[in-house]
Amino acid sequence: MDEATEKDLLFAEIHKYANESLSNFIVKGVTDESWNTYQTTLQNLRLNDYIVLYQTAYDRYVAANQ
Repeated sequence: MDEATEKDLLFAEIHKYANESLSNFIVKGVTDESWNTYQTTLQNLRLNDYIVLYQTAYDRYVAANQ
């Protein structure tokens, strides 16, 4: 799988989960437990990998446009 495809797939999963969680937080409120679950789930959805892929693409873009 190429970098752009992986980044897009990760974004779709992370974005969907984050939006659903935000709605849930608004309706039900946020507890320490729900917030910790949210953070753990984002890590399980490979948020750090997404950030690294995005940063790499951005760095490449900046280098090409200097």
